[in-house]
Amino acid sequence: EMGDYVLDTTTPVQTNQYVLMPGVDIPKDPTIKITGKTALPAYLYLEVVDTNTDSAIKYDMADWWQLLACVTGPNGGKVYVYNETVDGSTANMEIQLIKGNTVYVGQALVHSAAAKPFSIKFHAYLLQKPDGTTNETTIFKNALGLS
Repeated sequence: EMGDYVLDTTTPVQTNQYVLMPGVDIPKDPTIKITGKTALPAYLYLEVVDTNTDSAIKYDMADWWQLLACVTGPNGGKVYVYNETVDGSTANMEIQLIKGNTVYVGQALVHSAAAKPFSIKFHAYLLQKPDGTTNETTIFKNALGLS
């Protein structure tokens, strides 16, 4: 049986739970909202923690996110950096996270009592760009005490 989901854009949502159906895509609009200005240039990072989605749940990151190779975030997720420096001229931005605001639900989705619960969580970090340091990977690792 097919169904539709309608995206409610009236209020920012902290968490959602869905009844998923194989082959029925879900509209999602995760964004990072920056309000105000930073006094110094900074990098915006995004950690994506994708738990138990396997091949059943897919999404594409928006084009302005660049994956930092060989970096795992403090929550165990993949780390991306925004392709522009956030600085004193930046105020009141909303940055889309996934391309097309869509999560794709594949036919491989398993509904059973034994199926592991799955989730996709996003963690944002705004880290000051130290003078003379332009390596986004080094800044992220040093700021969060990662090796």
